Amino acid sequence: MSQIREQYQIKTEEAMFGNNIRSDLMEEEDLAGLFADQLVDKLLKSKDGKDVIVSSNDFLEKVPDSKVMDIDEIKDKFKFMASEISEIVREALLEVSSEKNLEKDSTWKPLMHYDKAGQCPSCNEYFPLNSVSNNKALLKLVREDFAKIKQTLPTDWIQENKGERLFTQRQQKDIGPARKANLKRLEEGKSQSPQNRFEVNWNLFRNALYSSGINFEQKKGPMRRKELLLLFEVNQQWAKLAAGLILCGKRNLRCPHKGCREDLWKRSLEMRRPFHKISYEATRVVLEKTIGSPTARAALELDGFINDNPIKLRMGKLGGEQSRNARKLIAEAILTSTSVLGDIEIGSDDSSIGKVCIRKSDSEEASKVYTTPNHNIVTSLAEVVQRIRPIEAFIRDGRDPEGYHNWSTICAGQILHAIHQSGCLFKVEKTGSWTYSNKSTNKNATNLVRLNDEIQKKIATEFVSIMSNGDTYNSLECMLSGETTPPMVCKPIDRTWNESKERWEGGFLTPLGQRKKGVVSQAPQYDHFGEERFNPSQEAIDAINNLQSTEWKVDRDMAKIAKITINNHIKNSIVSKFKVRKTDEKYYIDFIDTKPSVTFGQVNSWLRTFEFIERLEINDPDMRFWHAWHFDWRGRVMPFSTMLSPQNDDFCRGIITFENSHILTESGRKWIGRAVAAMYRKRPIPEIFTDEKRESLQDLIDKLELRTPEIYDEVSKNELFQEMMRVIAEEPNSEQNFACWGEDDVFKAKAEGLQRIALTREFVSILDQGDNAVSRLPINLDASSSIYQHSSVLMKDPDMASKVNVLPNGTGMPSDVYLEVVDNLEKKWSGNPFSNFTLVKKYEANEVRLKGKDHHTIKGLDNATSEKLKKELLVRGMAKKPVMTIGYGAHKQSMVRSLLTDNNKENGVHGGFFTYDLRKGTWLNLVEDYSELDDRDFHRLVCAHPSSVLGIICNKLKIPNHLHNFIAQKVIDGFTESIEDVLPGYKKMKESLAKICDTQKKKTKDSDKRLKWQVKDSCEITNTYFKKPKMVSIKSWTGMDKATKALRNVVRENLDEEFKDLIPIDNLSPVNLGKLAGMLDENLYNKLRDHEISRLQAIVDVLTDIEVSSESIDLENLTVDWAQLATDLEIGDCHEDIMRFTSEKKSDKGKMRVVKKIEAFSGKHNVYFSRNVLSNEVDFGAAKRGIAPNFIHSLDSCNMRKAVNRHALKTGVKDFWSVHDAFGCHPNFMEDLKDIVLEEFASVHEDDENGRGQLQRLFYETTGEELEVGDMNVKDVIKESNGEKESRYFIS
Repeated sequence: MSQIREQYQIKTEEAMFGNNIRSDLMEEEDLAGLFADQLVDKLLKSKDGKDVIVSSNDFLEKVPDSKVMDIDEIKDKFKFMASEISEIVREALLEVSSEKNLEKDSTWKPLMHYDKAGQCPSCNEYFPLNSVSNNKALLKLVREDFAKIKQTLPTDWIQENKGERLFTQRQQKDIGPARKANLKRLEEGKSQSPQNRFEVNWNLFRNALYSSGINFEQKKGPMRRKELLLLFEVNQQWAKLAAGLILCGKRNLRCPHKGCREDLWKRSLEMRRPFHKISYEATRVVLEKTIGSPTARAALELDGFINDNPIKLRMGKLGGEQSRNARKLIAEAILTSTSVLGDIEIGSDDSSIGKVCIRKSDSEEASKVYTTPNHNIVTSLAEVVQRIRPIEAFIRDGRDPEGYHNWSTICAGQILHAIHQSGCLFKVEKTGSWTYSNKSTNKNATNLVRLNDEIQKKIATEFVSIMSNGDTYNSLECMLSGETTPPMVCKPIDRTWNESKERWEGGFLTPLGQRKKGVVSQAPQYDHFGEERFNPSQEAIDAINNLQSTEWKVDRDMAKIAKITINNHIKNSIVSKFKVRKTDEKYYIDFIDTKPSVTFGQVNSWLRTFEFIERLEINDPDMRFWHAWHFDWRGRVMPFSTMLSPQNDDFCRGIITFENSHILTESGRKWIGRAVAAMYRKRPIPEIFTDEKRESLQDLIDKLELRTPEIYDEVSKNELFQEMMRVIAEEPNSEQNFACWGEDDVFKAKAEGLQRIALTREFVSILDQGDNAVSRLPINLDASSSIYQHSSVLMKDPDMASKVNVLPNGTGMPSDVYLEVVDNLEKKWSGNPFSNFTLVKKYEANEVRLKGKDHHTIKGLDNATSEKLKKELLVRGMAKKPVMTIGYGAHKQSMVRSLLTDNNKENGVHGGFFTYDLRKGTWLNLVEDYSELDDRDFHRLVCAHPSSVLGIICNKLKIPNHLHNFIAQKVIDGFTESIEDVLPGYKKMKESLAKICDTQKKKTKDSDKRLKWQVKDSCEITNTYFKKPKMVSIKSWTGMDKATKALRNVVRENLDEEFKDLIPIDNLSPVNLGKLAGMLDENLYNKLRDHEISRLQAIVDVLTDIEVSSESIDLENLTVDWAQLATDLEIGDCHEDIMRFTSEKKSDKGKMRVVKKIEAFSGKHNVYFSRNVLSNEVDFGAAKRGIAPNFIHSLDSCNMRKAVNRHALKTGVKDFWSVHDAFGCHPNFMEDLKDIVLEEFASVHEDDENGRGQLQRLFYETTGEELEVGDMNVKDVIKESNGEKESRYFIS
């Protein structure tokens, strides 16, 4: 089974990481991965020596009702679809590049030169071939370059090296019998060994370079790109030679087609077919990027049925409000409901209407589109362009590498322009407010690339998989999902250092997966400029490998409970609140509450997880999986996949366990009991318990407020408490039991409901199992305010340390810094802090006024509402997130936004924007269209999402939308001030780090020296920030209008000469579809027909939308009466008048929309694509703002890594639950883990030989001054009393 798992994982990675290229397009890197994967395939043998055949269909018998598409089937269909489209793309590129001055590098010449194909004389198939393909011709050119450069070297060097050759015949190394056997297997049939004929004599090159007298510090062995770029800055001639040698070191030219692999190194072949590779690769990239990020654009109108009679349903009022934002929220709620429940029925207060049915298929078809911001495609396409013309070729062409990125991104933009003009693949839409399936929202308007309707329909119908319960999902969408990488179905490869490639490898199984998912993740611009902000040590890598060894499992029963809980939640909190009303013969859907509590983004994430679970169960009934792990640039460890991750939300955490179980020890039983007791603090008691039992249970629940291990032990051992656990576990989804474990604690930020019921069921199972009970459920303990714990030791502040449980507080009870902060803020907020708010409206100068700002006083809450709000806000649960994020140095506005979003994070979904009129006396007036208002006279405010921390409270207290943002700002300001009052040492620590940054800036003004520090496990962190990339528009080159002929040209080639006039080249002339029927292949005919209809339909749709009645367009015959259309639009009497029309009047907005569509129909697309211009200019301000959280993160991550390794070493068990500052393991080892974490924490902060801690040392090394700290002894952290650590609440 493990062999099958590995092969299935390889197939998954090949699909997931973009290895969907045709064999005729494979280059050196592609072939390297192919050969490596073939070798793995050969080595994976069953015990009898036969090949293991891998197909998910082999396992479908276990789930007989499933119709899940096999990965190979998905890939083959995808490649076929992409190949069909790519021929039109190639024709478009040929059209736009014709009649160009190809001598200029700013046009198509370089791409046409390098993107060509040769034809294999053996199999007659095409493959990439250009002037830098590694063949005999290239080797000859490089030899000639070396011969010329040798003439400049000293005579004595030439004499001494007379017998040396730049290229040497490769010698067969003694590789041992096992390796020889593997190579022999690989070479079976026509496959050949991937060995090169010649080796580059890098020693000779480096010796020659040294002898040239050029001042250049060399490395050893083969030259890599980073060193090549440095050499170019010193000497371009030597860099050109080195670039050639690098190209000659790549794999020898051979036919890439499976079953051929002909050695073509000696062959002299003609280069043909311009745009051979990019035409397919561009098509693939567009498809992958758009399909991998489906967008929820909930329809404001959709189909419904009353007794099977169709009706049109419009979105109506939300809590009485009928703004566009309200209608959008209702539309999203409909999509959310049908996604989970399938077809739904909505009631009405009008008995004559009855029940209205909305079908899932209608809702999804009207709502889902495949789209992505254009710059995402440009970025990926630029990488393809760079593979076609590598930087080595760029240098050999005499170009400056500084311009390489700009050239490739501009070229990518032009390719995208050509495809857009052709109309064969996508259209462009502008937006500023769409929500993607991963719940992220874009802040700025951008051009979105959206797949054509006919392609979207093809994807929706041809890639459907059916699960065992009858639910369906789109297999291609899952395979290409950009939202998340799924967990692995086999153990990841241990991370190891590859000396020759100078990088860490491992994790995923395939070379492509390992390249795409490296061991350290950071923003692309840092990788682009070779800025390594985190350099892991071997000890840190050991921690990653230990975490990758953790074998996880899906708890089937918990997954079922979770699904039922989701269904019930959607029914009760959303569907039950829809009402259909009929007004003026039109049907509307109203939502009778303030806002829906669950977003489509959340639901989509859960559904994808269930889809993965279904596929996992098909291939492995035990439902095991693994995570590949990596570091962020501060050293924090995290899995690549958020799906079924211990670092994800309550939904994921509640349904996963370790795979490996252990018989519980006495200590393990105790820790399970403590965990379950702690979970029921402040939870209600089931209604079945009455009178004395209820009172006794309430006494037990109240005791839990003391939060000591002794109390948890007492409660968990109590028979009445155990009886309550049995009642809840027996029927977890009953209404009364759900109220105990899940009410108000599921499907929201920081929820614990599903984890609570999982623990409850495990606890009862252990009771039932008796003495030899086994468990696989992890228990995890949280650090008590991690950032302040580390800060207290950095400042050696004993008072601060006792407040955050680093040191005992002397009471025997845990300290609670959150409550202390709340108490402090309560004193500050005496009276009514929310009575008034101030809005500062800034505005720019214009022709009638200077730049300035206005102050508006906004009436707030009355005293009674204010007191209720304070009661809701001044609680520990409310304080925890702001106190933590303030400690980590988050920007104020990001913290404000976090209080308003559904996931309690800055990138979550808020409740929408509302625009208010600021003119005197009109403050509370909402403005739907503010385009005519002066920017001084209106203000946009965001309100809270209904399931956000603040949204729940505001909806409960009926606080109006326009006050949500002001309240959030008041909350953050209040907590910030209180933290500085309660923990003054923390403020001093931040000031010390800020001084370090200021001093470093002065030191490095004229140098590239970075601020670095090393932590206890020898990892090095660099606190560097670059200026953010800028978005620059890419305007199309001239001649793009010719691309509109691409599809017509492709179809014309299939007609005899005498019939080609049936398809005119001129886009304004109609195609004679009537006569073409029967002359063309049905598929080709349908493609042309759909394309021509869609071009005209786009104009018709806009005319309908702006309510202009016109009979000028005949969709049946594909003709347009331009004179009539111009007259109907009141802008002239011919096509030319339409094309010349322009207006900025608000009343002409609709006309301009029609004109834009007609321009596109005519071949004039006024569209800009964008590219990221990367910068390596240091942003000292960002570095200073980030230093405090970055420094702390580097320390808490070191603590985690050392704890992971120590736990594995001490217990011999590698199963570990790692969540940044939360540590988990099997209950049996929890006692050990508590000590390990505390001891490693002390180790991380150990003083050096000069008595300086981590911060003191960095402060001294940077400023030359001693940092003033307290008198705390770090060793006191691990002080023991009666055989137990005194700091017993450090994690709890």
